[in-house]
Amino acid sequence: MSAVEGIDVWFSTQVSQDCIAVWIYEEGDPAKVVLDCQVVDADGTFLDCGHQTPSRPADFTPV
Repeated sequence: MSAVEGIDVWFSTQVSQDCIAVWIYEEGDPAKVVLDCQVVDADGTFLDCGHQTPSRPADFTPV
């Protein structure tokens, strides 16, 4: 639950070779998409809305 907004925030992800897509929604209802949010990367840098291209590749080793 978001302490700021008082809503139950859920998310759904889709992963492909070069992309991770995340949809943020409230109360388990994908029709209630959260659009007023801020996204940060692993270093705490705020990201702009929309598609992002990493400044460096993630440390990823395929299994």
